[in-house]
Amino acid sequence: SSVQPTFGISSAGPCFSPDGKSICFSGTFPGEDKSNICMINTNEGSAIQHLTESQSGIAAAPVFSDDGQRIFYTRGMASTTYVGNVPTTTWTYSIWSMNKNTSITTQYVEGSSPEFVPGEKLLFTKSNNTTGQGEIWMIDLKSGQETLIMRDNVRGFSTPKISPDGKRVLCVGSTIGVKP
Repeated sequence: SSVQPTFGISSAGPCFSPDGKSICFSGTFPGEDKSNICMINTNEGSAIQHLTESQSGIAAAPVFSDDGQRIFYTRGMASTTYVGNVPTTTWTYSIWSMNKNTSITTQYVEGSSPEFVPGEKLLFTKSNNTTGQGEIWMIDLKSGQETLIMRDNVRGFSTPKISPDGKRVLCVGSTIGVKP
């Protein structure tokens, strides 16, 4: 991990560690066109650690595992294709984790906005290729089994959060292009 001065950083998506001693966030430093997952001490807050070192793209929406040892996040990579001289940029998003003890990163599944669920599961958003709408999915991190939790042909869902008792899911819903 590298340590950076705190001035001039643009940050987004902060979250507290389970013990409340650290804050993790997506950080972009001046002059960079990429973002990384960063962490800062909650009480002292004088130095920022880069936990990921993306060469390009984004690392965003961090969330801690319940033991605080892993940080799950969205990694977005852009690819550009050309039809004649017209460029089209397409973004691909996937869920990754970084182990704080070993610094090993692991890729899990296509999607974004991870939410750790006790019992080694993650909720996340995945785009439906047919409808274009966001759906809420869950992956069992031990088995790799993916389960569709929420979908609709008209409404899209994203950014899932689990209730403290683990029985409910809160998410953002949107409707695009629907006429009354």
